[in-house]
Amino acid sequence: WYQRRVHGVDLITKLLLENENYSKGMLCDLGCGEGALQKKLEEANVFDKIMSFDLVKLKDFVIECDISELPLKKGSAHVCVFCLSLMGKNYIEFIVEATRVLEVNGYLVIAEVTSRFKSLKAFVKLVKQLGYSFVKHIEPNTFFNVLVFKKVKNEKINLNAIVAISSKNAETLKNDVGFLEYFKDKELNYYNYSAYLLQPCLYKRR
Repeated sequence: WYQRRVHGVDLITKLLLENENYSKGMLCDLGCGEGALQKKLEEANVFDKIMSFDLVKLKDFVIECDISELPLKKGSAHVCVFCLSLMGKNYIEFIVEATRVLEVNGYLVIAEVTSRFKSLKAFVKLVKQLGYSFVKHIEPNTFFNVLVFKKVKNEKINLNAIVAISSKNAETLKNDVGFLEYFKDKELNYYNYSAYLLQPCLYKRR
């Protein structure tokens, strides 16, 4: 897992430093682990401020908190990053909170393992419903996907109110045996639908 995360951090660092639209204001690394992204970006000295958050404080500069409840004001960040950190089935709550702290015209960057996406197209639609436009998809190899979104509006988010939209998006998946099996005893709501699109991350014992 550590090697995978380091590779993801390298990809995100390269992305952020190549485009001046990204590299300004405050950046928040959400689910940062040991804060490798902050250390790399501080060397480049392009962001006004970098803050790293995680449930467990592994380094002195990391802020320990639940990333679904960040100690930040609304619209205070220009970039929010999730690098292999959308772990739980409630990951949608993390994205909603990142949306709250992002300013309009700020950027959301998500790096995830390709095998976790049940439908990348449907996942992108899901995030766009939160007030984003889709900017870029980087697939450097068959293992990783890096997705970039731009926040285009402040939208009052009511997850329960988006059930109908989620159901509409799910139409393209309804012939999938896995979809039918997953939802045979579950309600097709926003939470369950988002959990289906990004499968749980499982690691083998070594």
